[in-house]
Amino acid sequence: VLAAGATGHEGHEHRAPGEAIDPEHAYPYGLIAAGGGHFHALLVTPDLRTLFAGTHIGLFRSQDRGVTWRLVASRFSGDDVHAVAVDGKTGVLYAATHGQGLLASPDQGAHWYDESDALPGRYLQALALEAMTGGVYVWAVGHGVLYRATGTRRWERRAGPDVLAGVESLAVNPGPRRLYAGTASGVWVSDDGGRRWRLPEGGLRARTAGVGVSAHHPDRVFAATFDGVFVGRADGTAWTALGPAPDWWGPLDGFAFVGARFH
Repeated sequence: VLAAGATGHEGHEHRAPGEAIDPEHAYPYGLIAAGGGHFHALLVTPDLRTLFAGTHIGLFRSQDRGVTWRLVASRFSGDDVHAVAVDGKTGVLYAATHGQGLLASPDQGAHWYDESDALPGRYLQALALEAMTGGVYVWAVGHGVLYRATGTRRWERRAGPDVLAGVESLAVNPGPRRLYAGTASGVWVSDDGGRRWRLPEGGLRARTAGVGVSAHHPDRVFAATFDGVFVGRADGTAWTALGPAPDWWGPLDGFAFVGARFH
């Protein structure tokens, strides 16, 4: 499944709608999009029953395959949610926001708590989890890539914005355990946990809003760009286009991987 919408909102100020969004009300997809809620991120639960969407106006959940959406919790009303991820071992759901920092839920969105202690900023642009360890990577606007190991509360800055700039998404490869960054200048690769970065020779140099790797296909990395979807090798080279998206889709923002397939 591809999430579509406008891209490139680093530094975008927190916006709230004219009135609070009611978590008890089901909204059609078109109404969310028309209200400025274009999707930044999409997550599908393993049982395929629930979809989560990070949007310009909040974090929403759908239990009818995207036909209607409800705000997950009132605290998300009007907040800009740029990334959503789930820990495959613990089931903890994470949301990266512009304004509230990193939020986490142990029960698929019923209750939320703040995970932003010691973060240098609360405007988060990207989020990725290590499948094997549960470690968390975030991109904090103006501060760079930060990492928190499982079981700790300490955040370590791995790379500042002078090393890696214009980040719109992060992804971890569970195979070689590479870290990818979708940026305004293309897909950057790190082989040491985000400390050093390179734009590989033969790499993708198109503005990339979404970068992703399926746990079942770690030999491939996917990129969502203004020019459509590209797939490359795990080392960030040899990219090929998967074909142009229909004009009515708009710019592509990211991916949701379902089971052993990619959509």
